Amino acid sequence: MRMRHISPRVLVGALCLFLLHIISPQVAVLAAADYYHTMESFRVTPGASVEVEVAFHEVEVILTSNPSIEVEVNMQVTASSEQDVERLMNEYKPGFTAEDNLLRIRSLPDGLFNYSWYQSLSGQIKIAVPAQTDLKIKTASGDCVFRGDFGESSIIAATASGNISFIGEAERFTAHTASGEIEAEFKTPVASVEARSSSGDIWISGPVKKAELHSASGAINISGLSGEINVSNVSGDLNAYWETISDKINIVAETVSGDLRFCFPEGTTVSGEIKSNTGRINSEFPGRFSGRSNSLFILDGGVDALQISASTVSGSIELTSGEYPFLPKIGTIKTMNPPWHDVSFDFFTEDSSPVVILNLYHYESMVTPGLKYRLRDHFYATGNVEYSYRERDVRMQIGAVYFLPYDFLLFSFYGGGGAQFSNNKGYQYPYIMMGTDFLFFFAELIYPWEINTSPRSRFGFSINF
Repeated sequence: MRMRHISPRVLVGALCLFLLHIISPQVAVLAAADYYHTMESFRVTPGASVEVEVAFHEVEVILTSNPSIEVEVNMQVTASSEQDVERLMNEYKPGFTAEDNLLRIRSLPDGLFNYSWYQSLSGQIKIAVPAQTDLKIKTASGDCVFRGDFGESSIIAATASGNISFIGEAERFTAHTASGEIEAEFKTPVASVEARSSSGDIWISGPVKKAELHSASGAINISGLSGEINVSNVSGDLNAYWETISDKINIVAETVSGDLRFCFPEGTTVSGEIKSNTGRINSEFPGRFSGRSNSLFILDGGVDALQISASTVSGSIELTSGEYPFLPKIGTIKTMNPPWHDVSFDFFTEDSSPVVILNLYHYESMVTPGLKYRLRDHFYATGNVEYSYRERDVRMQIGAVYFLPYDFLLFSFYGGGGAQFSNNKGYQYPYIMMGTDFLFFFAELIYPWEINTSPRSRFGFSINF
């Protein structure tokens, strides 16, 4: 396929006109918004379950003395037209399915991708449940907050990028998140805790009898333990402190580059093995080093001692006894605003990321524009038009990038890809792109999915609108 010859000035002029249309004040005038609010009450049998599956809503669950389940939903939709607002509102308006022992709340679109040229979605679901109610909460980008003495309930929470917080009582607690943080504070003994996070920290406090915790790069802090743990980590540290140990327990901990620290009550006896290939090993409990490199330490506290198996590649391992030090909380436990049953839309906060990002950089003998336009949170469509004086050719790159939701110091990182087209050659190749924004500058690396084409970079100014 060959594109017809188009003047480079025409293409650059068209891109500038499109940019002016995007950043003009008319965008705010043309944007439409609508709000949704409902309060529902459902009578269920004692010991019932609540299942929630939503896209962007924050979910807060508290305890009530009433026998019924109370639900309050607040939602705001903003889009480029009233038709898009109405369509999105209908797609994401929560549906309720109530049975004697089960309440389901669902707010997900029927299609795989619900697109509008400009859209902003935010919402909150508050649920008040009686004691002994099992909970299963799943949200894509919202936070999950649980507050109350849920008794012998089982609580399961899962989110892609939100934080998960719990404070109170429960029989079993399970929390999974990709990039969020997990924090749980238990006031009474809990039978089992399972927490998994790819990049967020995990903080657990209270008399946990059995804990299974896994994180890729976040730190794991556990205090006030009473039972056994199974922990794995890649680059984060582990701090585990026991308040009491009543039975013989097993401890398994593994990490690649993080440090492992264990603190047991006075009078505890320990058996097992701890290993660090290149790190330091310190133990207040009797044992002996094995091997010439002193990378393996064997503890022999007898048959009634707790069993430990801990290993790290480059981190250090420390075993101590006595009172454990204070561990600072992550700080994710919160009370959502507005207060319960106080209908207000003040808690809706617009996405702080820019709607339009204009990139200006030097390509051969010309200042070249690039454009990123936000489609939804952290997700941008991209376009670049470059003119080559050497080849007398206009090249256009069209694609999409995703910004990581967390900044590192002053740097924002993103990645994505797209395809390059040429005025002379038509479609050329797909490419992969990685980049960063810092202050009012940007830098990008473009890797063509083409064997005979070398990667290239660009650097310039980044202007947000």
